[in-house]
Formats: sequence, C-alpha cells, structure tokens
Amino acid sequence: MAMNPKLTAVEYSNGVTNNTAINGMFFFSGTGPKGMTCNNCNFAYSAGTKPEKAKCKKTADYDHKMASAFNPIYSACKYFERRPTPLFVTTFDKFNGVK
Repeated sequence: MAMNPKLTAVEYSNGVTNNTAINGMFFFSGTGPKGMTCNNCNFAYSAGTKPEKAKCKKTADYDHKMASAFNPIYSACKYFERRPTPLFVTTFDKFNGVK
C-alpha cells in the first residue's frame, strides 16, 4: 500500500484550512485564535542572540534540540496562551500606539 507523503489540511473552528509547519513551533501555524501570532503568546521567549527571533517554551520543554529560533510573526498554534504585552514591539504595534 502506497503512502501519501503530503499532510492533509485540517479544518479548525477558526476557518484555517492551510496549516504551515514552522521549525521551532510546537504545532502548526494558523491553528490558534484568529489574528493572534506567536509574538502575543505566553510560551514565546527571546532567542537572545538574534534580533526579533523567538523560541517556543512548549517545544523546548518537549525536546530542547527541536527549539530552533523563528520569526514570531507567524500565526499562533492551537496551544496559544495570550501574554499581557507582545514579546517584541513590531512596526504594526508602533503604528497602533503600543510602546
């Protein structure tokens, strides 16, 4: 029996049908709350050595070797937990008055 190497898109309650696997994220991008990004997630933390690069605490807790740095502008995953302030203040945030 031949196996299909492609992952099929799953429909989530927020209407996302095209999910993206991002290195370093714990689950597929776009499966979290609509309009939220990793930049707004409590599990994201600064990668330190790279400007505006984040790592995911859930990924690091699961397997530290898998916790590679990524840009936190990606859509949030289903494990999203809102943080009080964004991890990084983006150009969009500055435009909307976030300091």
